Amino acid sequence: MKDETAQQFFDNLQIPASWRFGKYADYPNSVGRVYEIKPGIWLRIFFFTLANRGGIVECNMKENNKKILIDNKNSTSINEYIQQNLI
Repeated sequence: MKDETAQQFFDNLQIPASWRFGKYADYPNSVGRVYEIKPGIWLRIFFFTLANRGGIVECNMKENNKKILIDNKNSTSINEYIQQNLI
């Protein structure tokens, strides 16, 4: 697959309708969107602009921790991960 732009990456994502959009979370070299998937569990889906790849970070507000679920992937791989592990 040809490298995606940030816009193409986010346009191609298949976000479940049950996920509640929280906010945009952009940082230097990274474009992100935050979704609440259940009470106290938030996901930041990000696109790293230097590598043209994305990933997902889980934030558990109850336990006050963060962990990378998947990293350095294109939108197709992110969609597969969401379908297999987060729905």
